[in-house]
Amino acid sequence: MHSKWPSVKLGEYCLKIGSGATPRGGSKVYLSAGEFTLIRSQNIYNTGFNKDGLVYITNEAAEKLKNVEVSPFDILLNITGDSVARVCIAPQEHLPARVNQHVAIVRPIPGEFDANFLRYFLTSPSMQDELLSITISGATRNALTKGDIESLNIPKPEINTQKKISHYLITFDNKIVLNNKINQTLEAIAQATFKSWFIDFDPVKAKMAVLDVGGDEEQANLAAMMVISSKSQDELEAFKANKPEQYAELYEIAKMFPNDMEDSDLGEIPKGWTVGNLSNIAQFQNGFAFKQTHWTESGNPVVKIKNIKQGVVELEDCSYIDETAHSNIEKFKLSEGDLLVGMTGANIGETGILLSQKNTAYQNQRVGRIETPNKLEDIAFIYCIARHPRYKQFIEDRAEGSAQPNISGDALMSYSIVVPFESIYKSFNKITSCFIKKILLNHSMNRTFAELRDTLLPRLLSGQIELPIDSEDGLDGVANG
Repeated sequence: MHSKWPSVKLGEYCLKIGSGATPRGGSKVYLSAGEFTLIRSQNIYNTGFNKDGLVYITNEAAEKLKNVEVSPFDILLNITGDSVARVCIAPQEHLPARVNQHVAIVRPIPGEFDANFLRYFLTSPSMQDELLSITISGATRNALTKGDIESLNIPKPEINTQKKISHYLITFDNKIVLNNKINQTLEAIAQATFKSWFIDFDPVKAKMAVLDVGGDEEQANLAAMMVISSKSQDELEAFKANKPEQYAELYEIAKMFPNDMEDSDLGEIPKGWTVGNLSNIAQFQNGFAFKQTHWTESGNPVVKIKNIKQGVVELEDCSYIDETAHSNIEKFKLSEGDLLVGMTGANIGETGILLSQKNTAYQNQRVGRIETPNKLEDIAFIYCIARHPRYKQFIEDRAEGSAQPNISGDALMSYSIVVPFESIYKSFNKITSCFIKKILLNHSMNRTFAELRDTLLPRLLSGQIELPIDSEDGLDGVANG
């Protein structure tokens, strides 16, 4: 990366550059909880620290690794394996910590380098390419040595300029983090409502409790309204006075729930509801087996299993086809709101909704599509089923194959469910689909923030763009340099 600032050797401006070690006994001595975390390469991503799979070690093991103690604002760099060159800042909420032998600590001298500026530089496309080229051409394949890291050429603007640039870029990342937290809350609300209505049957049980002690139907409906809305009786009275139309709608929903339970193959369920399968309320479509000759460098994205991640389909790292490559792929076109599920491998049972795309996306083989007639309007109920841990466990239990797990479309759709009255099903979708739409909107915003950050990053780091002297907000304007 060409820069207007002087270039220095990283090793000359660091207090520490060094990798850790694995405690004696390896994974057998890892703990699920404890005072000291052991940070491994799987926790480190260019987009930030990932706590999934985080393990802990004993105080004794931590003492033996005291020379690789992680400090706040340390830069963590993966130095071996397929994840080599991934970088993030040490997470203060997971300290005290140590790193294993696949991770290097890079600790810049305060006042010389801002840690976040350095982290953004190391994650820039040109620097990632350089780091990866070092691992390929070096004596040890897929590995970065201490000498490699020390000899890296780094642009060195004045420290306040570094901090200004990193603050600007962090603002984008903070927006993404906030949206992700909002999405987690929205999904939790949707799942809690689903559990209350269709697993625990709280509105029905609330009605039964009132009727069992001699209450009338009106009082039973009021009890169901309190459960559905999470409001007290006094709050409902105020709600009725201030929002009479919404109160009337809530009352009608409460009336839809039965007043009693009955036996079924799944145990007691609300009277009049039935036991069925996922296939009773949705359709299934498997993907297309694209051939090697179909793939292109750019064009129409193809959703593979790896693109299904925690509720959404991410296509940043995907494959492409020319949509004229085959005459029989029309039915494999995807659109916003399609619910996709992984049918094989490590991501089996993972589900996600497709965001809107600039170009038409297509469905690859072993990626299942669970469809409803009205897409986003009907998707909430199906989404909550598919995203519930029970469904993923159901898929994993029924998967077959010794080399890697596989499941058929028929097996996916054979999942047993309680089928409510259509009116309740539609009411749930009406209430909850707004949460799903907001989740998709936030993911779309995050994609825009990430694109802006990644577009600006090399230009800011090279000095091609100068920030205003008094710039504090990363989303303020920038001045061309």
